Amino acid sequence: MEFWKMPELVFVDTPAVIKVLQCLESEHTVLIIGETGIGKSMLMQHVALKTLSTTSYCIVPCSGIQDIFNHYNMDKKQMFVIDDICGRFTPSLLDIEYLIKNEDKLKRMLAKGKTKIAATCSLDIYLKSCTVFKPNIFNLSEEYSKEDKLKICMKYLSKTSCEFLENENVKFTPLMCYLYSKNEEFNLMDFLHCPYVTYQREWEKLKAINPHKYCSLFLCVIYNGIFEESLFDIFKNESNNKNKDILKNIFEICEVNRGTSRIKMKSTFDSMIGTFLVKTKTEYRVIHDQMFDFLWSYFGSKETLVRCILRYADIRVFNERTQLESINETPDKFTILISKQNEQEYFERIKNDLQLGKVNQCFCNSQIKYEKHRAKFLKVLQSIDDNFLFEQMFSRKYLQYTCNNKENIDIVPNKKYNEDSSDAYNDNDLSEPLITSCSRAACSGGHEKIVLLLVDKGCDINKVDAASQTPLTAACSGEHSKIIQLLLEKGCDPSHSSFM
Repeated sequence: MEFWKMPELVFVDTPAVIKVLQCLESEHTVLIIGETGIGKSMLMQHVALKTLSTTSYCIVPCSGIQDIFNHYNMDKKQMFVIDDICGRFTPSLLDIEYLIKNEDKLKRMLAKGKTKIAATCSLDIYLKSCTVFKPNIFNLSEEYSKEDKLKICMKYLSKTSCEFLENENVKFTPLMCYLYSKNEEFNLMDFLHCPYVTYQREWEKLKAINPHKYCSLFLCVIYNGIFEESLFDIFKNESNNKNKDILKNIFEICEVNRGTSRIKMKSTFDSMIGTFLVKTKTEYRVIHDQMFDFLWSYFGSKETLVRCILRYADIRVFNERTQLESINETPDKFTILISKQNEQEYFERIKNDLQLGKVNQCFCNSQIKYEKHRAKFLKVLQSIDDNFLFEQMFSRKYLQYTCNNKENIDIVPNKKYNEDSSDAYNDNDLSEPLITSCSRAACSGGHEKIVLLLVDKGCDINKVDAASQTPLTAACSGEHSKIIQLLLEKGCDPSHSSFM
């Protein structure tokens, strides 16, 4: 929570803040929604710190709903705080499925009176069908008046710029005003009208005049917006040849000397703090998800860099932010389209991940909802030797269960990850691929062939995952009759299913 205290120095109280605080005094949940850059996270963090200082509640920052079950203690007053509850960049089917499946458990927990949950969600991802937070939902895009936003922006902007915003009919958010304050040589009207184009021009210049900074921004894209400071430590990483080779290859692609020292690159990262990055004790982070959107789109538009993204990008951003051009579907905003020319490399990456044992992550690809993608993914699965695939899948060491069940609330076991941070996916990924496929079928249909292949390859059709779910309960939850029938025909035992 030390990271939360930094924005407190410039935080501005508004009527919306008072409403949220008053809500949490009497209610057990609050959900803050709104457009990107409106200030959801900052408000939520401020509310959490205020609650910590004025009540007997302890604050538990969470990366997802599963962390609530991991850290829940029935004897303590706890306030769980979750940013981007339904997905960071795009809707996360796994997060949404997990939330819906565990609504009743959460309600039972909240009914005991000692637990509160505060969360944020982007307006275009917000899931209306979730009832845990109703009616305590605050839309900041509606709650904030122009005067409220101007009051916030006065912390960043000059008097002249504030007067311009007050007098002109121009749309703005606190984030955009903050970013402009770090680049006041930009034209304010042009920047607010189309910030991405403004940054695009800036980064084109940067490539020529400061290739090290250009390369550093690209590294942030490859590492999903979070770059560990330890990667610059020559002693900690002297035996990690994989990272050294990746960095050297990226240096060369960005036209930086392959022998560039990590000390030089650390200095470059430090120079971008406040404009493009923020620094915590152990890592550099892109200053905001909106900035990452811009960076991802910019570098993803460079054909020479797309292959590097396909090969080296963190598996989470690879799964969420790429889409095959050949499937002929409208892509989400800030998604990289992979041309037919690069399709083979795209599936080679997936095959490589499967062979490294990242099976569950590969099943979390956002494109698996498309029939054309599933057909090609099936071919990749079929091309891998069954024994090798399952040996890798079941020999992974990133799960060590330390079940600490304090009461009958179906606590999800804690977990520890190996040194590969890309494996640090959500607990939602703890399901076997078969369970994931049965569950995903309810959302997009057409997963029968994948389910059949996994069963034929030897997946345990009675497997129970960390959330006490089986392939059959996953299929039943979505009323997917074809998969239910397929599982029963293959010998699935209904007695293993918790609600059968």
